[in-house]
This record gives sequence, structure tokens and C-alpha cells, in this order.
Amino acid sequence: MYLRIFPTARMRTGVYIIGVVVSVWWLVTTMITIFQCTPVPKAYMPDLKGGMCLDKTKFFLGVSVPNIVEDIFILCLPTYEIWRLKVPRPQKLAICAVFLMGFLMVVVACVRLKSLTDLIQNQGDLTGK
Repeated sequence: MYLRIFPTARMRTGVYIIGVVVSVWWLVTTMITIFQCTPVPKAYMPDLKGGMCLDKTKFFLGVSVPNIVEDIFILCLPTYEIWRLKVPRPQKLAICAVFLMGFLMVVVACVRLKSLTDLIQNQGDLTGK
């Protein structure tokens, strides 16, 4: 979408770099999810004797922060191009606001991360008691 709206060399470079990073990150997290246990069937049959699985809370913590950073980079990507537009400043601010509506996704991801850290600190008791 960004390339259709802003067909510039700078935007193309940014989109391709972020696209590669996000794709590689997706592939890595997918592979870790699939092979989180040895043997693999232990992931969906926890009573299976032998083998071991990754700590899911550490996995979710390790995945959350890079996802938030990726989202911020994706959201910030069009700001340079928006500020180069030949439109009045209030209109530029309005256009930025429309693009930054996706920032709500970052806020939700941060709330999720905070909830996960609270859950870990309280050993599964979300009431905090």
C-alpha cells in the first residue's frame, strides 16, 4: 500500500527492508512455534512421556518486543514522504494522524506485554494477591 501511495525510491527501499525483516521474523517465529517441543507431538499431547518444550512465557516475551518495534517502524515509514507533500501544515498533520491510527495496534501490543509480565511476576495469578 505504501508503494502505491508514495512511489519514491526512498519509500521502496524502506518497504523492502522492513518487508524482508518482517518476513524473516515471521518465518523464525513460525518455525519455533512448530518445533517448540521435542518430539514435536509433545506440543499437542503434553502427557507424552519424554522430551521437553520451550518455556512459553519466555517465548511470548521474546516475540512481543520485536513485534512492537517492527510495528513502530512500519508506522513511521511514511512520515518523511508526508512532510515532503506540498500541502498546508494542518493537512499534513491530518494525513499523519490517519496513518498513525495504526498506533492503536502498538498500544494494544504494549498492554499485552504488560499483562504478560504481570502474569509472570504473579506466577499466573492475575489478581495480584
